[in-house]
Amino acid sequence: MLGTSYWVADFHLPALRSHAGARVRAICGRDRRRAQALAEQHDVPEVYTDYRAMIDSSELDALVVVMPVDLHHPMVMAGVEAGLHVLCEKPMAFMADRSGGNAGGRAGAGEAHGAVHQSRAAA
Repeated sequence: MLGTSYWVADFHLPALRSHAGARVRAICGRDRRRAQALAEQHDVPEVYTDYRAMIDSSELDALVVVMPVDLHHPMVMAGVEAGLHVLCEKPMAFMADRSGGNAGGRAGAGEAHGAVHQSRAAA
């Protein structure tokens, strides 16, 4: 999990923890105290402030990117290059020319990549 926002705390982590086949292995945030608090609250064993270190040193199958938009592209690409499944909050990149084919073009036969768009307004 890359991110420590309320959206991570209130949506992503509870959703992942509710799935019997999912286990959140690590959380990474720019504020270590916030990341540590979320890790303790959601039984996440590892905490990082450097996403590259998390990708390199953890046994990950997937990466969920919920960070500020300007960080999406490098984080998505790092996950793709590491052979991970990647789920990213919209948009996948700040600039249109960085989204779309870049991640898909590097995906292996078994990885899935996608963007999340939640409806945040009541109907």
